[in-house]
Amino acid sequence: MNMTKKIDENQINATLLAPQKDRTAIIDILRGWALLGVVIVNYSIFYNLGVDSKPHTEGNGVKFSMGVVQIFFGSKSWTLLSVLFGYGFSILISNLKIKGINSSVFFTRRMFWLFIIGIINSAFYFGDILKDYALMGLILLLFSQLNSKKLILIAIFLLAIDPLMNAWVVEHRTPSEFSSILFQLSWYKSHNIFDGLLFGIWGSFKMFFLPFIFNVRLLMLSCFLIGMSLQKINFLDRLSDNIKIIKRCFWMAWIFIIILFISVIVSQSLHLKIGRYYYIINWFTLALTFIIATGICLIYNSDKFPAIFRALQIYGRMTLTNYVMQNAIGFLLFSGCGLRLMDSMPYYMYLLAGIVIYIFQVLFSKWWLCRNSFGPLEWLWRCLSYNRKLQLRK
Repeated sequence: MNMTKKIDENQINATLLAPQKDRTAIIDILRGWALLGVVIVNYSIFYNLGVDSKPHTEGNGVKFSMGVVQIFFGSKSWTLLSVLFGYGFSILISNLKIKGINSSVFFTRRMFWLFIIGIINSAFYFGDILKDYALMGLILLLFSQLNSKKLILIAIFLLAIDPLMNAWVVEHRTPSEFSSILFQLSWYKSHNIFDGLLFGIWGSFKMFFLPFIFNVRLLMLSCFLIGMSLQKINFLDRLSDNIKIIKRCFWMAWIFIIILFISVIVSQSLHLKIGRYYYIINWFTLALTFIIATGICLIYNSDKFPAIFRALQIYGRMTLTNYVMQNAIGFLLFSGCGLRLMDSMPYYMYLLAGIVIYIFQVLFSKWWLCRNSFGPLEWLWRCLSYNRKLQLRK
């Protein structure tokens, strides 16, 4: 009995250490890029959060900056992170099977603790997405036994029905849905820290049940399945071998977007209200996400800008820690009990704040990972997932 227990512990330790030793660089790089978008988009929201009557007198420079942020990062970061979440999910499932660990029990516990971390993160930022990841992560267990082809077919089916659901949400959305969350914005502006934290939790759970979030979760699940499908064939682990396929996907995504633009223009010129019944905005989002992701893969494979990719990789190794830290720092910058910078600076200052915080986190991540095997929240989440204390220091 003791011998069996000792073998099981050795198997678990091997499972835990393997992902750290054999991490795929491009996965962490893509995570690092996605989190750059997250901090820029999240911080820029505070430029006019809750100010419906603010007179906008932005010049062309500000409008251009807003357009760039929207094109490169708006909804692109969380979709890319969703693909990578599915990829990582599939890797861990495979490792658990090899070591004979019950994946259903493990992931139920793992997603439960991610949900709890999400609640804590909600206190800092009402737009938390970790709770949604935890919810959809449990659903992923239903697809874990499927092969790559079946996973991609299901993802395509979900993406095909997404515009139907999206059109229904847009048709039935009322202006009061989101404004009802901001109704208590005075809590966030309060000098009382508990009021500020309460607004985040209250607003986050209010948003958790809004109709458009269910459409977001459908797209999220589609991205999860795409990521799982890619992992089943070890696509990112064999980046150099698949570079021709990546180039083809890059140009196919561009062609797809051009076709979408043409179809929208033709529809509008003929006064066809197709968008009222089949709203394809998420197809644009996902296509742009793939253009950006494949573009990063192509540049990385060319061995250019090694310092930049190294910084992205370091940042991506502490995805959970850096995401929550972004929001905690943002709370200190923008809330009433912090520096009260919400809606008080030019637009570019919010972008600059996000970039500065990102650079600081890169340096912190490098310092931390020189001494430890995991980021602090990554380590905590692993301990809670495996229900045991794990070694943190190298």
